[in-house]
Amino acid sequence: MARPSDPGSDSRLGPAVAVVGGVLAIVLVGAAVVALNNALNGPGPSSNPAPSFAGAPVPPAGSLPPGTPSPVPSASNAPEVSDVPAVSHPPAADRPIAYSQALSNPTIWSTEPGGAPTQLVKEASSSGAAWSHDARQIAFVRQVGKGLAELWVMNADGSSAHALTTGAGVVGHPTWSPSGDRLAFAAAYDTGSVQLWVIPSAGGDPTQDTYVTGSPGAPSWSPDGQSLVYVNKINGRSGVYIADPANATSPTIGLFGVTDGVNRSPAWSPDGAKIAFDSTLNGSDQIWVMNADGSNPNAVTPPSLAAAWPAWSPDGKQLVFQVTKGSDTDLYVMPADGSAKPVDITRDPKHAAFEPAWW
Repeated sequence: MARPSDPGSDSRLGPAVAVVGGVLAIVLVGAAVVALNNALNGPGPSSNPAPSFAGAPVPPAGSLPPGTPSPVPSASNAPEVSDVPAVSHPPAADRPIAYSQALSNPTIWSTEPGGAPTQLVKEASSSGAAWSHDARQIAFVRQVGKGLAELWVMNADGSSAHALTTGAGVVGHPTWSPSGDRLAFAAAYDTGSVQLWVIPSAGGDPTQDTYVTGSPGAPSWSPDGQSLVYVNKINGRSGVYIADPANATSPTIGLFGVTDGVNRSPAWSPDGAKIAFDSTLNGSDQIWVMNADGSNPNAVTPPSLAAAWPAWSPDGKQLVFQVTKGSDTDLYVMPADGSAKPVDITRDPKHAAFEPAWW
């Protein structure tokens, strides 16, 4: 089973959720979403890596400059996966979990660990949950009927759900600014070209934040509120970029890229020092961690694990991510430095667990 993809991703597992605290948000997606995703997205991974790039300014038009390659990414020395039962290593066991689940279309739920789940969003085709930093609200993406997918916001208990956008055609998941007054997201609107947009979380007019070639997506707001990290595929190179959410005309910065490969799901660490993302640089989906300037990229999950969509724990010491084995997708947790085995924390054969977001 595959997950919904952000712009520039392939039809397998794809992109990231911003760090927003200590609740874990999950999306469980079914076969109908898979079929749609496979129809809309591009080719799979390549085993032909190219040097990464770091710190090189990228013109607004989107072409990648020559630049000096960043240090060569290291191969993963991460331990192999552990099948220890979920109860042996629960994430934030004393905190609630929000997630989405369905056999055919995702909806959003919340539960206390070991308790009964509460459905927050009953309407299908709701996914991409992102918690506000004060834990009072959840932003998510919903498609109503045959209409375009729009950005929605609701209270943390599922009440007062309302659309923030109209005619947006939102792709992927949103991200909150640290102050909670803005949301960034990828959408096409009526231009036919997906770009990043910023909108007041209380409602108002959206502002276009990128004017680049390609299909930028999967934004994650930096803890200091000064930057957005996102993914894009330009001139055959799938890269991780930095943009200024307050200045759409400022040049973007390329942090990491591979030719004929796929990079997705960038997520800033709580202290702003590192960025986690998933990449096919080594030929299969792996979770990578690099410094915020693009230097010292390292794979922290083994190549044998189809790992994607990382999110940081509130203390920055652990990562949660999704892993697909055949038709089953579960959530795994491991130390952010890859020093211990990834542990399966969901192990639910009936529902695929997607899009984790720690609150």
